[in-house]
Amino acid sequence: MVYNFAAPNAEHFDDGGVVDVALPEGDYTALVNGESLSICIERKSLADYFMSVGREREAVFVPRLARMSTYTYAAVIIEASPQYVRAGYERSKVSGLAAWASALHWGVQYGIHFHFAGNWAMGRLMCQRLLEEFAVHHALNRE
Repeated sequence: MVYNFAAPNAEHFDDGGVVDVALPEGDYTALVNGESLSICIERKSLADYFMSVGREREAVFVPRLARMSTYTYAAVIIEASPQYVRAGYERSKVSGLAAWASALHWGVQYGIHFHFAGNWAMGRLMCQRLLEEFAVHHALNRE
């Protein structure tokens, strides 16, 4: 399910619309004054994440992480706690420990931040806050 964001922090932003466009990488980015910033965030439900570390690992997910690593800030938000990931997913042949360790490994290898959000609602809040923080510190402070 796609994240629906609240209005951004009015202290820093005077607009706050959402633009629905296909991105080269990730699911979310930030625009300031019409310019796309060098941030991409990929959202993964627990099922999506286990698919990404399982059958899509080499053909789809690892190449995507390599491309995401070219951004100034790249993150994967997993809508589960690390404990749930480590416990495994009944529809996957990948062990929970391997899935959890993969996030840590890729974080180091590609410099991508893996955030275990716990659930969809916290993932949405986390995603919006990361986008706003990046915009404030990497775009608005340059103006």
